[in-house]
Amino acid sequence: VAGYDCQCAGLVTVIPNYTLYPAATVEQMLHDLDELLSWLTLHAPSFSVDPQRIFMCGHSAGAHLGALLLLRRAMQSPSQVSLATCLV
Repeated sequence: VAGYDCQCAGLVTVIPNYTLYPAATVEQMLHDLDELLSWLTLHAPSFSVDPQRIFMCGHSAGAHLGALLLLRRAMQSPSQVSLATCLV
């Protein structure tokens, strides 16, 4: 139901998986999510999505990983990540 509500509001929802512990370290989990975010940014137009308006959120470990990923990206390329992007 939530996905349908998002679609009706004009939102595209992506619910990714990432490799879990003990099969992966935090670094590997971040790599999984970084690859996903890069892919989403590149392919956003094919889903009629503005790549500058991607919102990342999560809960529990997913929220922590999302925050770590965005902060890491902001530290590596400050001009590529806005403050609004980092508010998870």
